Amino acid sequence: MKLNKKLGAAVLSIGLVSSVFFGSSAFAAPTGDTHVIQKINAGTRDVSVTTSTTFNDITLNGEIQKTNADPGVLTFVDASGTGEGYRINASSTQFKTVAPPGGYAAQTSAKTLPKGSLLLKNNGADISTVGGSTSQLPTWHGGSWVLDTDSEVTIMKANKDQGMGKYSIDFGSDNLELTLNPSTTYVDKINYQGVSTPYETTITYTIVSGP
Repeated sequence: MKLNKKLGAAVLSIGLVSSVFFGSSAFAAPTGDTHVIQKINAGTRDVSVTTSTTFNDITLNGEIQKTNADPGVLTFVDASGTGEGYRINASSTQFKTVAPPGGYAAQTSAKTLPKGSLLLKNNGADISTVGGSTSQLPTWHGGSWVLDTDSEVTIMKANKDQGMGKYSIDFGSDNLELTLNPSTTYVDKINYQGVSTPYETTITYTIVSGP
């Protein structure tokens, strides 16, 4: 009988030890955390545009004449990630005759149109988002701009935290306008005998920081 009591006490003692060593697992934390890191590098601000466009031939009639062309599609992106805003500026060189393949004949040189002859407009030109950005759209800065001066003009602005992403503008067929005054418009009958006298300019768009 005494032996049975001792055996029972031993069993009871073992049960208590088991509770001490294994009971802590029942109170372990029910969640675990993973710390995730993503490094982000700043992209660039860029602008691209249709590389060339052409006005229709025009025949002088002794009056002031206007002719129109399609400026093309302007695409620009702000991937800088700064949200500091930007401006899109435009300018063009003064219209002058295209140099003949063999160069200008002796005693002749390039003819030019007066500065202030070229106008860019935004009639019906909408700004559209490319690639799904939800940033507030940049806005037009005016409705028309004289390009062929000695200074850039701002055609569009994005204020702080606006215009982040990629955008496109299709100007439309008539939003580039050239004015020809009979008193300042010359043809070159020496270097372009029997054919139209070609004039050319280059329009440059730039994107710069800050509203």
